[in-house]
Amino acid sequence: YSVVPKVSVVAGPHFVRLTQDGSSDVGRTFLITSNTSTQLTLDTSRLASGETLQNIFQVNYTVEIIPGNTLGGLMGTTVTECPLQDGYPATADLVYLWDATLWKSYFFFPGTGSYAAGWYQFGNPGAGLQSGRVIYPDEGVIVARRTGSTATIKVDGSVSEVNQKMRLPATGQQIVMNNPFGTDVLLGEIIPCGYLGTGAGQFRP
Repeated sequence: YSVVPKVSVVAGPHFVRLTQDGSSDVGRTFLITSNTSTQLTLDTSRLASGETLQNIFQVNYTVEIIPGNTLGGLMGTTVTECPLQDGYPATADLVYLWDATLWKSYFFFPGTGSYAAGWYQFGNPGAGLQSGRVIYPDEGVIVARRTGSTATIKVDGSVSEVNQKMRLPATGQQIVMNNPFGTDVLLGEIIPCGYLGTGAGQFRP
């Protein structure tokens, strides 16, 4: 080398996303929990009943590794980075995330005493910093503002140009789903009329 090469490590959570053309599971993502030089271990908690990884990731299927968003990565980890109102739980802006069975809200604390600056769970700050809480690519967030000031949230990513399979919650459950295409999409384009009805596998009109 004429110049000594530099190596940087991209830390934080990463996902495996299925990209195999023609697969009905294109777009499905799974959190990587650990890895070796030849193997990935994936979080399977989001598999639907009866699904297996072997059925989704078949031999010679193409995948890509993508970096994952965290609450701190999306909303900032310092007072100057955070676009929302920081402070104590009673006055700070809140970010709501769905956690399998219930909503959990988070607030940004600027840091004082034994509590470092960062994101904490509303009503449970003793659980510690939650800035590393992973947000899946198909998850949305709800932001509850308590101030009249303007907030600008910057999100980096790419726009998908292929059909995406997204995991819907089971009957009686709920989720805030992210728009995977990064552009205006009509509700009727996401949920065709044939999927509306009163059956267990349909959206109630």
